[in-house]
Amino acid sequence: MVRITSIAKLPVHIDGHPIGEVPVTFKVVKQALKVILPAFATPTYQLQDDPNPPVALPVDAHTTDVVTG
Repeated sequence: MVRITSIAKLPVHIDGHPIGEVPVTFKVVKQALKVILPAFATPTYQLQDDPNPPVALPVDAHTTDVVTG
C-alpha cells in the first residue's frame, strides 16, 4: 500500500478523472503502473521555490530538503 498525504488539500485524479483529495491510499500491483519522468529538471521548474514539491523527482534532481505530508 502507498499512502499519499499533504499539508495542503490537493486534488487526486485517476486517468484524468477527479476522485477526491489527499490523503489517499493505493494498493500496489506489480507492473500495473508505468511512470515516465524527464531525465532532467525543466528550466521553468525550481524545486526550492515549490511550496508543494512533488513526491517523484527527475533522476538527476538529488535533494534532501523535499518535505511531503
